[in-house]
Amino acid sequence: MIFTFFKRALLASFALCFLSQTAIAGDRLTGTMLKKEIISQAQKAGVQVTPIISDHKIFYPCETNLVIGPKFDSWETIQISCAEPYAWKLVFRSQVVSAGVPTSLDAQEQKETYSYVVFDRPVQKGTVLSAADVVQVANFTTWIPGAFSEKDQLIGRKLAQSVPKGAPILARHLTLNYAVEKNTIIDIVLTRSGIQVTGKGIALSNGQIGEIISVSNLSSGAKLKALIKNRRQAQIISKQLN
Repeated sequence: MIFTFFKRALLASFALCFLSQTAIAGDRLTGTMLKKEIISQAQKAGVQVTPIISDHKIFYPCETNLVIGPKFDSWETIQISCAEPYAWKLVFRSQVVSAGVPTSLDAQEQKETYSYVVFDRPVQKGTVLSAADVVQVANFTTWIPGAFSEKDQLIGRKLAQSVPKGAPILARHLTLNYAVEKNTIIDIVLTRSGIQVTGKGIALSNGQIGEIISVSNLSSGAKLKALIKNRRQAQIISKQLN
């Protein structure tokens, strides 16, 4: 009887251990799951990729949203990270199939396409875009909010972050397009009782059209508040107290 009792207890222990291991394995990510997540995230950026990951390989579990993106400004190297239940980070290689261009004539006929400006190489943060940088317009199968469709909209703009090859250029990739930048000399106009007086001033801060900034009168050195009318002119609102 004692032997039978211990035998049953041992079998129960093995069963619990097996179930525990099965549950843990069930929480882990597989290669197939990671590939689907990578492809989905890349498509949101307008890039089609084929991740190089074994379908049956088992990876760490993740209880939060995966953070997926290019590691070196190119989707050929992809980094995946997770914060819970414990922090981990993985790097994979992938093949960039296209920058959203349909893979066949049939796909083109079945789906509406959208044209957006892309780079033919990775471009670094801080670059002031010229005609030489903005050289391609690619077709995408989905509408991408904030993407630019005209090259002329980008010439002279500055990148606020690096943009990988083949990805559409978005508004958030660019610094604010200030009409007047700090230290720029502009015309300052004062209108009183129908009389208009024009002088020169230097902008003391960046500003967009319709924004009030501080300017310094070049003749007197007085600091004034002025409303930006365009890239060359601002309307004096009042004299600053300090």
